[in-house]
Amino acid sequence: MRQNGFRFNTRGAPRTGAALLQGLVWCARCGAKMGVNSHSARERRRPSYICSQAYTEGAAHTCQSMSSAPVDAQVVALFFEALAPTQPEIAAQAVEQLQQQRDALSRQWERQLQQARYEVQLAQRQYDAVDPDYRLVAAELERRWNAKLEALQALAAAHAEAQRQAHFSVSPEEQQAVLRLAQDLPALWQAPTTTDRERKQLLRYAIAQVELDGVATPGKIDIRITWHSGAVTRCQIPRLKVGAWAPRTEARVIERLRALAPTHTVGAIAECLSREGLRSAHGRPFRDYHVLYLARRHGIPVTTTEKRLPQGAR
Repeated sequence: MRQNGFRFNTRGAPRTGAALLQGLVWCARCGAKMGVNSHSARERRRPSYICSQAYTEGAAHTCQSMSSAPVDAQVVALFFEALAPTQPEIAAQAVEQLQQQRDALSRQWERQLQQARYEVQLAQRQYDAVDPDYRLVAAELERRWNAKLEALQALAAAHAEAQRQAHFSVSPEEQQAVLRLAQDLPALWQAPTTTDRERKQLLRYAIAQVELDGVATPGKIDIRITWHSGAVTRCQIPRLKVGAWAPRTEARVIERLRALAPTHTVGAIAECLSREGLRSAHGRPFRDYHVLYLARRHGIPVTTTEKRLPQGAR
C-alpha cells in the first residue's frame, strides 16, 4: 500500500500505458525519479522516459529523456533470461497457489452454509419453544423459520452451481496446462488477454529499479538493472534515431509571445494566444506550460505574477 502512493520516492501503482517501466526508472545522472511523457496518436510519437528535475529547479532544459520502446524491449529480454532457470519452480508455485485459492473459496462457501444451517436450527428451536396459545408470536416465529429455510435453499443452490462451473480442485489436466503456460513466459507475456498493467506488475516482482543514462555515451543508452535479489545487470543499447518529422512552433507565435511578455503574465499570454487563434506546435490551444517552455527555449523573460503596466499602456 505504501508503494501505491504517488510520492516522489515510491514506485506508484501500475497503471495503463505502453511504458512498461513506469515507476521503476531513475536518472543515473542526478538520481531523480524519471517520469513518463505520454503522447497521443495524433502526435505520432511513442512514450518516453524523462527526468525533469533540473528543469523544475530552473534549468533551461530537462536532464535527459529517451524513447521507452528500446529500453523496455531490452529490460524485458533480460527479465525473461533471468527467470528462465527458475521457470519449473514458478510453474509449481502457480499450481499450488491456484489450488490454495480454490481451497479458500471452498472453505468460504462451507462457512456460509454452516452459518445458514445454524440460523435455521435456531429459528426452529425458537418456534418449538413458544406456547401455542401465543398464536401471534408463534406465527411470527414460523415466518422467520420459513425465511431462514428459503435462504438456506438458495445458498445451497448457488453453492452447487459454483461447484459445477468452477469446481474446487485442480485437475491433472489443469495442472499440466498451468505448467506449460508458466514454462512459456514469453507466450503468456504476448497473449492478447495480458494487459500492460499486468506486464508492469510481472516486471515489479523481479526488478527493484532501473537506472538510465542517455548522455554519457553519444548515441547510446546505458541501462543498470537492480533485481530484488540484489544482483545488478548492466547493458548498453543504441538510441533510436530521430526521424525527419518534428513539429515546430510558428515564428509568428514566438514574435507575439515576445511582444506580450513585457506587459502580461504567463496565464494572460496563453489566453491571448489562444484567443487570437494561434496554436502550439501540436495544434493545441496554449496553456501556461506551453508559454513557459517557449519562453525558456527562446530566452524571453516572463513572469507568473501580475505586472504593473507602463503609464499610457492602457
